[in-house]
Amino acid sequence: MIKPYTSEFFEKYLKFENDANKEIHSLNKNDMKLKDFIQVFKKLKSIRKKKPISYSVIKTFYEQPEKFFGEYHSILEKSTFFDYAGNSIFFHLFYVLYADYKRKNHIGMLNEYEKNLNFQIYESKFESFLKQYQKYFLLQDVVLDTPLHKVAKRKDKGFFIELYQKLKKINLISNELLLINNLSNESICTYVLNEIKYNLSKIKNEEFYYNFINENLSKYESFSKEDQNLLKNFLFKITFEIKQYKEENFNLIFNNLNDFVNNNIECPNLFEYIYFPFTTNINYLNCIFLICSKEEDIINYLI
Repeated sequence: MIKPYTSEFFEKYLKFENDANKEIHSLNKNDMKLKDFIQVFKKLKSIRKKKPISYSVIKTFYEQPEKFFGEYHSILEKSTFFDYAGNSIFFHLFYVLYADYKRKNHIGMLNEYEKNLNFQIYESKFESFLKQYQKYFLLQDVVLDTPLHKVAKRKDKGFFIELYQKLKKINLISNELLLINNLSNESICTYVLNEIKYNLSKIKNEEFYYNFINENLSKYESFSKEDQNLLKNFLFKITFEIKQYKEENFNLIFNNLNDFVNNNIECPNLFEYIYFPFTTNINYLNCIFLICSKEEDIINYLI
């Protein structure tokens, strides 16, 4: 776990401010206490050439988005990408997109301020804005959260899933982004693991988690063996879905199941005949269950 008073912390916090990073490293000691940490932050304010984003700019971002997106090039070149409260400009963008997500999905109530937002402008500028500053998307705040950390740790994962897919579509999901740890030693991968570990029965979009784990399984190699096994079990678990399929498939299914039951060494990979819900969308075990739930079908298929 990264300690908040070490060189490693400042290296991450100041990753895009080399001059400030070098000077802080000259002052910093690995055994710093809180009072030393506060003094370093005071020193940091005096040596940073760029200033935080002003309140007036943030106000323009929300109330005059056309003006902000027309002028942000010159504004952000002179800023640290954070406002005075320590929130990045990407956090503000995601706040607006989350309000739009709530509106479209009828989740809760928007406040009067949110109701007046011009969601279409932010959506139309999403790709161009993020791609222009994509390296700064790795910015970490004072608890070493990236903007995506703040979204992924929310209890309701619906918006995280939607945002993740939007970012992936425009190639802004990287290995580094998924594996960056904050002060609590949590990464985006950690939040996905914990959702499967502690809230599996409440997951609404199981296909997303299946695909995420399947695509990023190697990123979990540093996790405990117990957690790795948990993820593998999740990938290969068999469930039953209420859905009918064409009967011409069933002879093939029964033949292969019969080979398996009789330990036929020539039997092909049985799993591909049993359950591939996210590729073929066919759960063959469920097909058999539905057929055999009728007495006449049992007779027909046993003859």
